[in-house]
Amino acid sequence: ALLTGTSLAICTALGIRIGFGFSAGLIDYLLNFRAPNTTQPLLLLVVGLVYAVVYYFVFSFFITRFNLGTPGRGESSTGLAPDWILPESQRGPKRERTASNGHKAPSAGDADDVLAGKILAALGGKTNVQSVEGCITRLRLFVNDPDQIDDAGLKSLGASGVIKRGKIAQVVMGTQSDRIASRMNRILKEKEDSTDDTLAVPGEQVSE
Repeated sequence: ALLTGTSLAICTALGIRIGFGFSAGLIDYLLNFRAPNTTQPLLLLVVGLVYAVVYYFVFSFFITRFNLGTPGRGESSTGLAPDWILPESQRGPKRERTASNGHKAPSAGDADDVLAGKILAALGGKTNVQSVEGCITRLRLFVNDPDQIDDAGLKSLGASGVIKRGKIAQVVMGTQSDRIASRMNRILKEKEDSTDDTLAVPGEQVSE
């Protein structure tokens, strides 16, 4: 937003005027190049080239400085598997990582599983959660008893807010919400499977 704002301010100061639609791309540029209200269209190319360099170095700095996961960066750089950007259902099998001391190193997936389990516990346990889904920056849940939700416990796990409306609860966990919701659903599915196994009668066969 800061870079976009400064670029628009510079264009205004240089007297650059050109209309564009949603994409603000090459087609918009060509269509409006000779429009009556367009001024200094060639100078816009110069500004664009300068900002391309600025964007490259600014984003390169933040990506490497804070080790941000981006498409194309390997596991050795980020600790993330190459297919981390794909939905979990489309990812390949997990590979075990080994630390320098020869022991198994905890992966990002393991940490997410641990966090998902702790969040479920703070929500009153698996039996209190009917369903959960990720909604961009928050977990949206249906619970059996909202009074069992430990607000302080959730905030200690990183939640910036807990919202309860009847049996509907929302836990603000930031951009990791979708990933955590996926892990929580997997844990809840394991609970359902174990319940089905418990209810099954040993040796019983279903007649066809």
